[in-house]
Amino acid sequence: MIRRSKLETHLTDNCTKRIVNCQYCKRRGTHQLITSSSHLNECPDLPIQCSNEGCNEKILRCSLASHNEICPKAIVPCEYNTVGCNKKMKREKREKHNEEEITMHLQLATETIKSLQTSLEQKNSLIASNEVFRLNQFAKRKNENEDWYSPGFYTSPGGYKMSLHVYPNGNGIGKGTHVSSFIYFMAGEYDDTLEWPFQGVVTVELLNQLEDKNHKKSTLSYNELAPAEPKQRVKEGTKTHGWGYPEFISHGELEYNPATNCQYLKDNSLYFRVSVKATSKTKPWLMGASRIV
Repeated sequence: MIRRSKLETHLTDNCTKRIVNCQYCKRRGTHQLITSSSHLNECPDLPIQCSNEGCNEKILRCSLASHNEICPKAIVPCEYNTVGCNKKMKREKREKHNEEEITMHLQLATETIKSLQTSLEQKNSLIASNEVFRLNQFAKRKNENEDWYSPGFYTSPGGYKMSLHVYPNGNGIGKGTHVSSFIYFMAGEYDDTLEWPFQGVVTVELLNQLEDKNHKKSTLSYNELAPAEPKQRVKEGTKTHGWGYPEFISHGELEYNPATNCQYLKDNSLYFRVSVKATSKTKPWLMGASRIV
């Protein structure tokens, strides 16, 4: 109970339920709420001491983040951290650091640029191509000893031109028992702008027609150990020397194998996939040249 004589003082000064405004954010509420830690810990306009050592400014809570982005006492990384300088310092000392370490920063930047150039060159030199070809009428070609050429294809835009050559009834030591496969270079539109002899890796796969695994794969590495003629440039109208496998796969392996759920010959057709990764350099920026003036 409050005495009548003290009621006015109670209502204006002492009652915890009286309505007041927060002195910082002007939010209205009961005195009990506005002065509670739950409100003061969230009040957006409450002045907060900057947490950076040496900074004596008091900042509105809602402005702390933006203040920290310009506070001279904030600890910040070197502006050249992206090229390898891992030093940290107060923002107010960063300019001095840049002046004192300019030689180191230039060296780091140069090394980073060289590394990026090397990475880009390696990426550009590994040009991959994937082509899938269907050889149909297998039984007829095998029985009549017919060979088969895939359509010519380029390893990349502005790249080398190749063809897959298949003997369904075998060739050489594979005659009559195996399917033979060979890779041939063809005269291409961009040969003048390419490096010769060709260097890279060519993978020939005979695809399992039941699921995407257990494909029959053979790889040809065109390096210094490879035969010389199959990797040389081919002139228009001349015949190239192929390179591959006379015993690529035996005729018996073509049929369905329940143990591996594998079947290469289906509906009288074979599917071949040729993947090429060229390490000799192509020059696609020259591919638009159509004539010599």
